[in-house]
Amino acid sequence: MEKNYDQFRGLFILNNVKTEEEAKEILETDPAIKSGLLSYTIYPWYGSAALPMYLPYSEKVTKSKF
Repeated sequence: MEKNYDQFRGLFILNNVKTEEEAKEILETDPAIKSGLLSYTIYPWYGSAALPMYLPYSEKVTKSKF
């Protein structure tokens, strides 16, 4: 398991955000970020446009660890 050197505490996935500035505006509305309790780092990410189509089938093809 990798160490959490950046002490990540959560994750936001912002759908249909066109610019980093738009993402910052959204993130800065979070109460924990506004108060300075948490900070954020923006990582650009691209996901398949087909994701919503195959998510309903994920449970059928995912192996259980237990």
